Amino acid sequence: MRNGEFAFERVTPGAYTLVAGVASLVGVENIIVGKNHVDDLLMRVQPTAEVTGKVTFSGERQAFPTQIEIYNLDGAGIGVAAPVAKDGTFVLKGLPAGSYRVSLSMIPAGQYLKSSGVNFSVSGTSASTGVTVSSPTPGSTVAAPVAVKASATMSGTVTTMQVYVDGNKLYQGSGSTVNTTLSNVGSGTHQLVVQSWNSSGQYLKSAAVSFSVGTSTVSPTPTPSGSTVYSNIDQMTGWQDCGACAGIGGNGPVIPYSITQNQSSPSMDGKSAMFWLGTGTAYSQALWWKQLGANPGVSHFIYDTYFYYTDANAPQALEFDVNQSLNGYKYIFGTQCAIRGSHTWEIWDNVNVKWSSTGVACPAPPTYRWNHLTWELERVNGQLHFISLTLNGVKSYINRYYAPRASSAKELNVAFQIDGNYAATSYKVWLDKVTLTAW
Repeated sequence: MRNGEFAFERVTPGAYTLVAGVASLVGVENIIVGKNHVDDLLMRVQPTAEVTGKVTFSGERQAFPTQIEIYNLDGAGIGVAAPVAKDGTFVLKGLPAGSYRVSLSMIPAGQYLKSSGVNFSVSGTSASTGVTVSSPTPGSTVAAPVAVKASATMSGTVTTMQVYVDGNKLYQGSGSTVNTTLSNVGSGTHQLVVQSWNSSGQYLKSAAVSFSVGTSTVSPTPTPSGSTVYSNIDQMTGWQDCGACAGIGGNGPVIPYSITQNQSSPSMDGKSAMFWLGTGTAYSQALWWKQLGANPGVSHFIYDTYFYYTDANAPQALEFDVNQSLNGYKYIFGTQCAIRGSHTWEIWDNVNVKWSSTGVACPAPPTYRWNHLTWELERVNGQLHFISLTLNGVKSYINRYYAPRASSAKELNVAFQIDGNYAATSYKVWLDKVTLTAW
C-alpha cells in the first residue's frame, strides 16, 4: 500500500524470510508463523552494496558459465544471481550488510574451477554493538517492574529506540535513550536486546543482556475509613451498552455483542460476567457501563477487577474506565491495554481526544487465567490524575495529569470496552469481582 502497510493472508505455518525493497534500499526480516497471527511487524530498509569480480577458468576451451550466485550466511535467506560476461566479469547488486558465499552455476562441460566458492562480508549499517545498556546489568537479578536504561550512538539522528525481551518487543520510544520500566516481565531468566534506528533507516543492536526477575508482592494501597465500596459490580443489574457509539466520534460499525451475567465458569466467586463481541466489521467495538449514582463528594478511586480471556490474537485493545461528572465537567479516567497497537498501557487525553501511551508495556496478557488489574486514580485541583496501575502483582507508577471536558451530567460509573481486530475475530472476556472504592 502507499502508506507502507502490508498483509499476507492464509500463510502456512513455518519459517520465512521477508524482503522489502525500494530503489537501492532493502529490508530483511526472519519470521516464524505459528498458530497465532504475526502483527505489527516493522521492517526498515537500508542502503545496499554492489559486489564486482571476475571469474577465471582453466580447461581446453575458454567458455564461461552463464550465471554466478551469492547466498547469505547469516540466516537472512538472501539469494542473488547475476550473469557472467564473456570476459568473466560480473556485478551482484542489492546486497544488504552481512556475510555471503559466492559460487558458480551452469558451468560448461570440460571446464573446472580454480576456486569453487568464496566467503566474504559486506560492511553496512547493521552491527551487534553501538547501543549501551546500563540497566539491567548482565547476570543481575532485579525486581519487577524491570528498569531499563540504554543509549545509542550512531551516524545521523537517532529517531527510535526499541526494547526486546526474549524476542518480544515490549517498548518503543523516540530519541537516542531509553529510561522506562517494563511491567509484564515475569519471574525467571530473560534475554534483553535494545535496538536503535536513525533517520536514514540504519540500525544498531546492543549485545544481549541476560538477567533474572525475582518474585515480588505488592501491598494494597490503604483506604481511609468511611470509604464507599461498590462491590461485585459485575453482578449488578442495569448495565447499559452500545456498539456503534463506542467507535471513533461515536459513530462506529454496527455489530452483534452481548453481556451475560452470573457465569459459573470461568469464575472466581461463581458469578462472573461474560462480555461477547461478534464478528462482522474490522476494528469494531462494544462498550458497557454501570451507573453507580452521582457521588460528588468522592475524588479518589481504586478500580479493581479480574479479567479472563482465551484468544490473545482477537482483541485490538481491552479498555477499563472510571467516569465522574460534576460541576459542569466530565472526568474520563479512560485506560486501555493496546494489545495490537502500541503494545503499551494507554490513557485517555480528554482535551485532545486521543489515547496517549504511558510507556508501560502491555503485550497480550496471559490467556486461560485470571488477570488481576488495579488502577489508582484521583480528581485533584480540577484535573484527572492517573496515579498507578498494578497488573498481576506488578505495579507501575504513571503520574500523568489531564484536564477534564465540559459536561452537564452528574454521574459516577465504571465502564468496560472490548475492541475487535482487523479480521473482526469474535471473542469473549469475563470480568469478576469488579470493585470501585471511592473516598
